[in-house]
Amino acid sequence: MKIKKLLHCKPSDYKNKSYLHLIFFLSLFMIPGCGPVHVGPSPEIRVTKKPRVILHPTPLGDGGFLSRDLFRSYWTPPSSDDDLISIGVVLSEDEIQFRGDKDFLIRIYNDHTSLDIASPAGVLWRVKDLHITRPALIRYFAITEEMLLSSTQSPNLAALEKLKAQGFASAQWIGPPKMDAMKKNPELGRWFLSYQSFSKIDAAKQFCWRQKKQGQKNCKVISRVGIPPLASGTLKAHQSSFSKHFEGIIELISPQGPIEIFDVKNHLMSDELSHGQAYASRLFIIPNAESKFSLVQQTSFSEYLEGVVPAETFPAAHMEALKTQAIIARTYALSHAPIEFSSMPFFTCASTRCQVYRGEGAKTQRTSTAVEQSKNLVLRDREGRFAHTYYHSVCGGHTEDKISSLGGKGFDYLRGLPDGPGHFISLQNERQLQDFVRNPQGAYCETSSYSSKSKYRWTQTLSQNQLRSIAKSQGLDGSLTDIRVLSRGVSGRAEKLLLSHRDQQKTIHGEFKIRSALGGLPSSLFILDSMKKGGTIHSLRIEGGGFGHGVGLCQIGAIGRAEQGQSFRDILQAYYPGLTLDRIIEK
Repeated sequence: MKIKKLLHCKPSDYKNKSYLHLIFFLSLFMIPGCGPVHVGPSPEIRVTKKPRVILHPTPLGDGGFLSRDLFRSYWTPPSSDDDLISIGVVLSEDEIQFRGDKDFLIRIYNDHTSLDIASPAGVLWRVKDLHITRPALIRYFAITEEMLLSSTQSPNLAALEKLKAQGFASAQWIGPPKMDAMKKNPELGRWFLSYQSFSKIDAAKQFCWRQKKQGQKNCKVISRVGIPPLASGTLKAHQSSFSKHFEGIIELISPQGPIEIFDVKNHLMSDELSHGQAYASRLFIIPNAESKFSLVQQTSFSEYLEGVVPAETFPAAHMEALKTQAIIARTYALSHAPIEFSSMPFFTCASTRCQVYRGEGAKTQRTSTAVEQSKNLVLRDREGRFAHTYYHSVCGGHTEDKISSLGGKGFDYLRGLPDGPGHFISLQNERQLQDFVRNPQGAYCETSSYSSKSKYRWTQTLSQNQLRSIAKSQGLDGSLTDIRVLSRGVSGRAEKLLLSHRDQQKTIHGEFKIRSALGGLPSSLFILDSMKKGGTIHSLRIEGGGFGHGVGLCQIGAIGRAEQGQSFRDILQAYYPGLTLDRIIEK
């Protein structure tokens, strides 16, 4: 490749590794040396070269195309494992930090011209000082129903006509925004049945509030970007004088190895941020509709799953269990679309809000094989829709009905079932539940080689001071005088918990809220033994079982089943009875 041609490159040239390697080779002779630069988030790296700007006489391409394509991601799910998806690695922050352990390129796109910055290995970069120069154009919709449709399918017209007959003349099915993007005709699209559209989110929320008062509890507000935002910012090398003001979006191009991204939040129940996780390019830093930066990875659906499966289960587990995990992770990604992401530049996220995705550092050969051997396989319900394949770590011997544990809409394939051979007694009876907790009955999540005694059965004791803090957090004045479970699901998990302080009472509803109120319990499958002194509880012993919400597949139980000879089909049918194994789209 000639130097002249290199300076007049096309957008696709970033895929040409010889092009990038040539830039890095030339930069070795054109970048003066400097002293060591110490970086903050992880061990010090000696940097011996300075960043350098590479100007291009002609535009590298329309950054608007890239931006519009990313903002359509939520609305255009993958139709096969080979399709590209966009993952929100850093969802929305004022500052993004990254570093490469090999030389790499930072490419800045805007609507008119573009430029590259050659980054030496080890330089810590910060993108900050976001300033919106063109706000996003957003419409808000009050919606009641959702469908994933292939390009050959049509929305439910009967449901639309029903809304119009009820007086909602503006009702319509809304789908992927009609922006001029690269992915013009997706094979799968996300569609919502809308009562009405609004230019302001508060008006949409008021509309749904009125609908819910009238009994329409499914009304939700969703947003859709028509024109993405444009913003400027500052790209700065840490402990260096190098700084570059830019407008547009940034792409990180690293054919020699992944980029280390800092402050990735994988767990929503914790404020802990990662010290650095490695993700392969393509990586984009883009302004979002919240006037902050998002860091988005664009990769194939299969590559995403190869980063999810080992992050969500044990990579050395039985292959049938790994294939099971791959199938439910694939299905979950398609069926689980948080509506708060509808106006964000990605399809899914990297945290427990979606599924934990740790990129390149998590991948293993065995889990990648499981993804490949289950390629394109998903679970569908009786109506042909992608199933809601919830899963959790340890059920403790019995799974739970979805509606009891997680609330919302129930599904016949997400009902609580024993996780073991034989007949189980009713666990809504307190005496029988006590026997179940204290005398385990050989469930698959107990007999699995990956079973943990501290997760299958556990005990916690809360002191009077801890109980007083719990009471205060629930608006009760003073020490607790009573605490008891008012109702339980089929697995014995608490659905309602009553806290009392003399004539004051507080009822806590829901599995997650109950666990959180009692200091973050492993699960809501527990029995209580309170010790009183002078009419108040001075100590509370909690004996419980399981780890997680208990809905859907029990991961340790699935491994136990595989170890006892069950295939991935057997395991899926055990935890999701009535579902059908199918491909994303038959081609």
